[in-house]
Amino acid sequence: MKQDLFLALKEIVITMRHRIFHTMDVMNALNTQNPILYNHISNQYGIGGAGNGNHYTAVSFVAQQLSRLAREGAILKIGYQPSPEGFGSPVIMYWSRIDEIDYPDVLQNPELYPEGAKQTVVVNHYERNTAARQACLQHYGLNCSVCNFNFEEKYGEHGQGFIHVHHIHPIAEQSEEYNVDPVRDLRPVCPNCHSMLHRGKDILSIEELRKLLK
Repeated sequence: MKQDLFLALKEIVITMRHRIFHTMDVMNALNTQNPILYNHISNQYGIGGAGNGNHYTAVSFVAQQLSRLAREGAILKIGYQPSPEGFGSPVIMYWSRIDEIDYPDVLQNPELYPEGAKQTVVVNHYERNTAARQACLQHYGLNCSVCNFNFEEKYGEHGQGFIHVHHIHPIAEQSEEYNVDPVRDLRPVCPNCHSMLHRGKDILSIEELRKLLK
């Protein structure tokens, strides 16, 4: 049952309507998308509420599996909020989808020519390790390493958990698979600074771009 729940949650978190969600949102989605599994864990552990008398409720059980997803880099663990009085679980955990606009390398093919208003390009997509992204953000936080911009401070809850992660050594320059050190090789950057780092023939360093700030 635990593995079935884990796989079901893995599908659910991808389709969550809001970037930031809490465990009860996932419970409600599970009830809609997989009521048999929802009823099974609810009957076994209790859904919580006054009189449940057990802190290890179905909500806690689901949160445990969401923590596993966070460890694998599928989502981010944001924080906690005390549960309503009388609820079985002492806290409700908040989570965030990992939504990052990727920067694939666009390779112009000199043997292909524009046709009308369209241009033919070849795009190489390089795999991003979401666990490395999470470890980077846990170390550096969510402020841009160049301009110090923070999306939550500017946009409130709507911006919570959002930031790009920049590879100091571009993946495209690696000839084969390599191990990423989240602290040494990655930095959180806002989309504007991320674009400026990659603009031009040579990718700028974080320090070089900082010097260009006015």
